[in-house]
Amino acid sequence: MQLSTRSAIARSTQAYCSLISEAESLTHGVTFRCERFRQLTAANQIREVVADSAESAAQAFDAVEAYYESHGLQCHRWAPTIDADPEVLNACLSPHGFTTKRLNAMVLADWPTLNENSHVRILPARPMRDAFRATYVDASLAGPDNPNQVADAALDRLDEAAMDMFVAVVDKKPVGRGGLFTVGDIGLIVDVAVLPEWRGQGVGTSVMRHLLALAQRLIPRIVCLDVDADDEALGALLTRCGFVADGQLIEFDRVIQNPKTS
Repeated sequence: MQLSTRSAIARSTQAYCSLISEAESLTHGVTFRCERFRQLTAANQIREVVADSAESAAQAFDAVEAYYESHGLQCHRWAPTIDADPEVLNACLSPHGFTTKRLNAMVLADWPTLNENSHVRILPARPMRDAFRATYVDASLAGPDNPNQVADAALDRLDEAAMDMFVAVVDKKPVGRGGLFTVGDIGLIVDVAVLPEWRGQGVGTSVMRHLLALAQRLIPRIVCLDVDADDEALGALLTRCGFVADGQLIEFDRVIQNPKTS
């Protein structure tokens, strides 16, 4: 049976979330919770949410809020099943301070030919933890979250056997990062980022070139990722690297008060 891009992303994203969070199946979906990173959006969330009516959405919300409260936590993200009507959850979650995030599901359509940039070195992140952490210093790359907690969570994932993370270095300065997370026959591109002052200089292309070379050796059935639909720069980079959009995914994120200092 053919694996759809959205299904592959949903499946591998759940495995990715499990690297730092404890997963538990509830009636309305699969929860992920983590006391250490209680303020991180990705660390405390519910995915594969099933709610086909206003009544079931309200019941799900009350149950999930009670579940996280019982653990002294708060649920920061809701991700419905790929075939759900997102408007059902939107109507329920919006009054509670959640905003809609639209993600383009991207899949590698063809192995690209990308020129090597001799000025950019791509090095494994595991033996370069300080350099890897330095790529998280810019708060603009952390979204709504605290950059230090985002970095700590990334370092926690670093030693996982299925995770291959790399640091982009120019003149001994860490300027970007990116990784490949393998889940069975799925290759999920994760955490691709370039520090703002180094964008437009081939760093992102160098990172992707390295990740795709690794994926080509591993030969996964599908190479995919999701990208914020509003991130035109990353979308353009992925297009140059052989990716095409194949549908959208919807998530709902809770607005966190004072996230950068919590």
